[in-house]
Amino acid sequence: MGGLGADELDRLTEALRIPTFDEMCASITDLGPTYGWPASTTSLVSGWVRHQIMWPGDDTDELPRSALLSHPGIFELVGLPKNYDALIEEATRRRCPTTGKDVSDPMICLLCGDVFCGQAVCCLKEETSPGDREPQRIGGSQQHMRKCQGNIGLFLNIRKCCIFYLFRLSGSFSSAPYIDKYGETDLGLRHGRQLFLNQKRYDSMLRNTFLSHGIPSFISRKLEAEINNGGWETI
Repeated sequence: MGGLGADELDRLTEALRIPTFDEMCASITDLGPTYGWPASTTSLVSGWVRHQIMWPGDDTDELPRSALLSHPGIFELVGLPKNYDALIEEATRRRCPTTGKDVSDPMICLLCGDVFCGQAVCCLKEETSPGDREPQRIGGSQQHMRKCQGNIGLFLNIRKCCIFYLFRLSGSFSSAPYIDKYGETDLGLRHGRQLFLNQKRYDSMLRNTFLSHGIPSFISRKLEAEINNGGWETI
């Protein structure tokens, strides 16, 4: 193995016994070796070249979706304020991205921290999918989920004090990780008591579920016990 003074990438490359970047690029040329490389090396490098050709190079255009990489960091949920009143105050300062007016049904994405309209008429958008006879109306949360994570969504509805779990066009909900002085949650803000963040509930109930890819299974278990399981596309 390389010495302690070697570059970290070089040490990992040698320890994992994978070709270096230069060797991978050489695999598609006549100078590359004819044996010893994984069969996927040539196709991998060819894919890099195709992505570069597909990208026109204009600053206004985005890279092809297949060429984008995830952020090289630890997957975490956003930090929530200790006092629930701070979320309500933040919601009153935000504006609807469609009308520019007050956000009627404020949602905060727990994966990026953005606040937007959830299940509100102002942000409903018609979408036609292959095989659909009529256009389907999707809500603000569905639209944000596709831009943020693709097919997984985890949101806190500020006015209802509940958590929405979304997986594609299915979903479910649970109480928010905020409790009052008696240790009780307040789904729908019906009690009117001051709420405070319970960090242990936030970590165990939401963070661990997201990091363990448990949102689809959580939704499926909840839908099996419910009679009405439709309407999640409008959220």
